[in-house]
Amino acid sequence: MTVNEPVGIGCNGTNSTYAGLSGYVQVIIRSRVNTFFGPIVGISQMSNCVEAIARSSSTYSGGSNPGGPGSNAIMALNPSEKAVTGTGSASININGGDLFVNSNNSGAITLTGSASINVLGGGNTYVVGRANYPGSQITPHEISGVAPQTDPLAAVAPPDISGCSAWTSVTAAANMTLSPGCYNKVKPPNGYTYRTYARLRD
Repeated sequence: MTVNEPVGIGCNGTNSTYAGLSGYVQVIIRSRVNTFFGPIVGISQMSNCVEAIARSSSTYSGGSNPGGPGSNAIMALNPSEKAVTGTGSASININGGDLFVNSNNSGAITLTGSASINVLGGGNTYVVGRANYPGSQITPHEISGVAPQTDPLAAVAPPDISGCSAWTSVTAAANMTLSPGCYNKVKPPNGYTYRTYARLRD
């Protein structure tokens, strides 16, 4: 996973309308999936790429914020569990902004194998509890034991799903566009399941 601020090149290899503009954050997730029948026709692996762009806030109204106002590119809110985990060769790359982990767990950040967190552009990794990993996979080294922050979205009302009388489950493909509707499961083809409830509008 890569987080860019400002927005950079997207999944299709070109710049989006928001490229280079301040105040926008881009998240790109890439994965590789081994195919089952694909080798018969010479395709042993598929590459998947999904991205999203959101406008960031220039102010922060929560509690203690070690990185300064509006600096958190990613904020894991769970107060007591393993909030950020990575296995194998998974990586989180943040360009511009901080990673803040609100959990007081001794393994609030848990990385195994060669999983890594790289915070570039002067940002840092802050964690209320502790990080647990075998080597030096967090760059720069995390700052632990910081004060927890309040949820910056606590005052934001959840999406209205009252109009959803039926939910749809879909399995993601390499390139896929979701039409307006109500979804309760979007399953990537590598066997892992990401579950969410969302209503997409025109």
